[in-house]
Order: sequence, then structure tokens, then C-alpha cells
Amino acid sequence: MTSMHFLHPETAFSWSSSLALLAWLALAFSPPKARWTPGVWRITGRALPVAFGVVYVALLALHWRGEGGFNSLDEVRALFAVPGALAAGWVHYLAFDLF
Repeated sequence: MTSMHFLHPETAFSWSSSLALLAWLALAFSPPKARWTPGVWRITGRALPVAFGVVYVALLALHWRGEGGFNSLDEVRALFAVPGALAAGWVHYLAFDLF
């Protein structure tokens, strides 16, 4: 296993989905007035989305094939036909979902 294995599309999808689920569970079960709740909010609402953003950029840098784009639905479809770009899109969605 190489050090970049976590940027394999399947691995990135799996890890990011699991982390997002844990973040949502932490948010759901954080009592509003508990002393530790602001820390949970900082991690789930700031640190984790920033980490997802870094993974997003890395996935795009590693897996961009030049086909597709964002100017039409057909271009987005072509872009997401590449597994690495699809995983990047999913991580991007999770980052904005938590932010």
C-alpha cells in the first residue's frame, strides 16, 4: 500500500462518507449547552470541511483527465465518468454539506 492509497477514488469515497456520518452523529448528539459542544462545532463545521477541501483538490489533481467540464450537463456527465473526478465531486458535496 502506497502513502497515496487514501486518494484512490474508492478509498476516498469510503473514508469521507464515514467521517461525514460520524460528524453528523456528533452534531446530532451534542447538547446545545454542553461545554464541549463548541469544540464539536469547530471540528465538524470548520476543520473537517477544510480537510475535505484538501482531499478534493488532491483528487482532482491526481485524476483530472481533461475531458468534461462545468459548462453544460453533458460536460459534467463526461467529467463524472472518471471515477477519481466522481469521488472528488462527492467529497466536495460533503464539505459543503458540513460547512
